Amino acid sequence: MRHTLRFFLGFALAIGANSSTVASPKGLQFVQIRNISFQVEVVRSSDEWMKGLMFRDRLGEKEGMLFFGKEVRRQSFWMKNTPVSLDIIYISKDLRIDSIQKNTEPLSEKPLPSKGPALHVLEIVAGSSDRHGFREGDKVIFRGIPR
Repeated sequence: MRHTLRFFLGFALAIGANSSTVASPKGLQFVQIRNISFQVEVVRSSDEWMKGLMFRDRLGEKEGMLFFGKEVRRQSFWMKNTPVSLDIIYISKDLRIDSIQKNTEPLSEKPLPSKGPALHVLEIVAGSSDRHGFREGDKVIFRGIPR
């Protein structure tokens, strides 16, 4: 979907995953923020990261895509070939919201960077972050997502 632009802050930090992982029913995968759960498709490979949600014309209200990171760094996405407006939530190594790019412009090639170093990225329907009151520093819980 998106091409991950490489914004380095001089060096990349090593990964150290102390995550909150909780079991979920029937092998489903969820990300939970402020007691709101999103069923997610988890992407891990560089090819999956680059494609992401490109060319998809809908995303359900409680659905999302979790870009499961391998290295902590300043992340940046764009909306090229993505016709659906999204909220892009950057998640730190300690599973807290680093920053949110809200109500992204569909099909735009404008870089949408995280404020600080992030390990994972969650994409959900535009406006969801405001509707549910998500803020920087909120705890993120993974359910059913193998490390």
